[in-house]
Amino acid sequence: MPTEREVLQWEPTEWAVQTEAYDGNRFDIVSRVTFEHAGSDERRVTEMFTTRDGEWRFRFTGTRPGLWTYRSASDVVALDGLTGSVHVAPNHNGVGFVTSIGST
Repeated sequence: MPTEREVLQWEPTEWAVQTEAYDGNRFDIVSRVTFEHAGSDERRVTEMFTTRDGEWRFRFTGTRPGLWTYRSASDVVALDGLTGSVHVAPNHNGVGFVTSIGST
């Protein structure tokens, strides 16, 4: 799994992690990945999800340009302590997330 990436702001990116077979129910596993932005206090936490072929995946969308580092936490050794970084470049054509304010 690559540990460094470059992406544009507001464009999602995804990682895939291969693990050995798991004896229990894969849907009972909780694995979280925390992304931290260098130079600000912004943090994003996302959960990993499993696929039919036994891969684990996690996604991230950079909301702020700059360097983001990540680290995973899980009770499953193969999913714990995964680290890396993402450099998010400004995207002047990006529109961000859709939001709503008020009822009008």
